[in-house]
Amino acid sequence: MAPETTYPAAPAAPTHPQRADAARLRDEARQVRTASSVLPWVLALLGLGSLAFTMVNVFTLAVKHGVPREIAWLLDPLMSISLLAVLIGDSVLSRFGVRSPAWAQTLKYAAGLATLAMNIWQPVADHDRAGVLIHASVPALLVLLAEATPAIRRLFSDLADDLHRRALAAELDADEKDAANVRRKAIDDAATAAEIARLDAERKAAEKAARAADKDTPKTTPTSAPPPPRRTSKKDAHALPPGLTPNEIAVYSIMLGRGQMTRASIFTDSGLPERGAKDALERLCSRGLVASVSRGVYETSGPADPEPEMDAAAVAETAGEGS
Repeated sequence: MAPETTYPAAPAAPTHPQRADAARLRDEARQVRTASSVLPWVLALLGLGSLAFTMVNVFTLAVKHGVPREIAWLLDPLMSISLLAVLIGDSVLSRFGVRSPAWAQTLKYAAGLATLAMNIWQPVADHDRAGVLIHASVPALLVLLAEATPAIRRLFSDLADDLHRRALAAELDADEKDAANVRRKAIDDAATAAEIARLDAERKAAEKAARAADKDTPKTTPTSAPPPPRRTSKKDAHALPPGLTPNEIAVYSIMLGRGQMTRASIFTDSGLPERGAKDALERLCSRGLVASVSRGVYETSGPADPEPEMDAAAVAETAGEGS
């Protein structure tokens, strides 16, 4: 049975440097968005500190101008809370890249400038330059930070979006290259599988042709050729001397029918093993029934008999009767 063909498993999808770049860009985008989310908290803390600082100045100014003390403390918190509301809304909109409407901008500037004016009114009236600087610094800082924070957050948002797009582009590029490598590997594997299948088909066809050729070729088993029948004449069979062994009878019977023979012909035609034929020939020579004419040539003492021949079984039967 032919061995089962196995194919290599598909390897894992390769990686590219673009994936590392994409991960780095996504991490940078997260850092930018984290920094952008911190700005509203900074603005809120500054607003609370500004409220605590400016409330005393505005309260004093309101009481001095006839506002009852019970409600005078509400003036600065109302202005500051309005400003903070606009700042919070503006920060949320800026996170998504949207600008606040014109009325929100107007409210922001009005609340900020009103808070600034109420804080520096008394130092300006007293011509106190140092007082103007001191009381104007916190409201001015709050207004400027309120204007800068949305712009900074929009820049952060744009930067984070750009980093995200670059990371996505790097990942898409890496995916395309991985897909191309996978397709190329699949094509190579398919070609390899087709080549293996072709080789298997050729091998099976060759084995089938060899089996068919073996089936068509006749099988011959080597067999030893039957020894030629030992034949002699009836007169020579009755003339065999007594006391001969079957091997001597076989050799002597052949030589009686032919007269003179070579050693090789005696060994071949007698149908005996070479050793047995040789011993029988030597004993016949010693008894004077066969004589060596020349080197390798022997003859019997009597002439060859032209009478019809009889096979060796009859000769052996006759020899048995004579004995």
